[in-house]
Parts: sequence; C-alpha cells; structure tokens
Amino acid sequence: MKTGTLFLIPNYIGDTHASRQFPLYNKEIIQSLKYFFVENPKPARALIKSLYTEVNFDEVELFHFDKHSNDNQEVYTSVLNVLKNGFNVGVVSDAGCPGIADPGSELVRWAHEKNIEVIPLVGPSSIFLTLMASGLNGQNFTFLGYLPKGGAERKEQIKKMIVQIRNSGTTFLMIETPYKTDATFKELLELLNPDNHLCLGIDIFSNPQRVITRTVQAWRDMKALPSLKDRQVVFAVG
Repeated sequence: MKTGTLFLIPNYIGDTHASRQFPLYNKEIIQSLKYFFVENPKPARALIKSLYTEVNFDEVELFHFDKHSNDNQEVYTSVLNVLKNGFNVGVVSDAGCPGIADPGSELVRWAHEKNIEVIPLVGPSSIFLTLMASGLNGQNFTFLGYLPKGGAERKEQIKKMIVQIRNSGTTFLMIETPYKTDATFKELLELLNPDNHLCLGIDIFSNPQRVITRTVQAWRDMKALPSLKDRQVVFAVG
C-alpha cells in the first residue's frame, strides 16, 4: 500500500485576505484532506473554513499537538498510522509556516525517518518577508528566535551578534512577544553599534504594515521613535 503524503500548510499572518496570501493550490490540497495535525484547533479551523467554505468538520479529524507537553509521541504515532494507511495529512500552524519558529518539525523528522513524502506549500512567513524587504544580507543569515530572558545572558547574546556581524556580515533575525517589543527595540538601540543596521518588520500582512531599516545612529537621532507596544515585530540586525 502506498503511504500518504504529509503536506505542510501555512496559515494566515496579519489580516490580509487569503487571495493575497495563498495560491489556489493550497485551497485544492485543503479540500482534499480529511486529517490535519494542528498546533491549535481554532486557528486551524479558521484557515480550513476560509479556503473550504463547504467543509463539514464532523468529517474532518484534527490531531492536536500540545507544545507545552514534553511527550506528544502518542499524537505523532496516530498521525503516522494515518499516513501508513495511505491517507494524506496536513500540518497547520497557528500563523505562518509550519516548522519555522513553530512546532511541527519533530513530526516532519519522523515522517522522513519512515520514508513518507513531505511537501511544503507556499505561504507567508513574517521572518522571511522581513528579510526580503530589509536590504540586509540575505546570503548569510541566522534566525535566533527569542532573545534570552535574563539580562546578563541577553546582553551577552547581543554582544556576540555584533562581533559576528563585523566578522562575517551575518544578518540576525529575532522575534519578541508583543508586550515586549518596545522594550526590546530600545535595548537594541542602546547596545548595538551606531553603524549597525536595524530593521523592523511591523505587522507584516496587516493594514498598515511597515518594514523600516535604519542605522542604529539614525534611529537614535530620530525625534520620535515608532511605538511598537503590542505590535507584531520581526527584528533584523546587520
């Protein structure tokens, strides 16, 4: 029996209509699936419903991944059994692309180990869209995720980042929880070198969205900095 295929399905970011975020092929794949591996059911259902208005959720099974649990093996095993029985499965994140700053990579790795075909679908990623629009080095970049919470460790991470930018021209990308974005912005302006470039990818795929790159010194010289409180922001430093 031919095994099923694992489709990695991006979800919405921002509030832009689906027609501007996803190709028609995503809709066709979603309409063909009965099984989904999801980070959270609510945003997954919203995506499925938006691209498949006639969906009957009584006929669809959602396998819920608990990112707060250290043991999701039972869920992985259930999904892999569905795939081994010849059924396709879609992986849906809360926002953006599965496996990028997002749960799902462990299931994908299991699928590869079982020789199951994995197909990523096209969709939005605020991380890569910010990098594209930043004007910074896209040939050599590192995604750090969240900076360390602790003050000393956090400052040490930023200092190491400055050294690597000087030595190799690496672009560093990072994210932060919305209630910390303003404080993180000000901390980066305080600790980075004046000639470093700092890009803000603000509310990507929302109205309005902004991507702004300035030298750190240019940011410091501004009379009024943009308020990032409670905004979705990707930071890029190069």
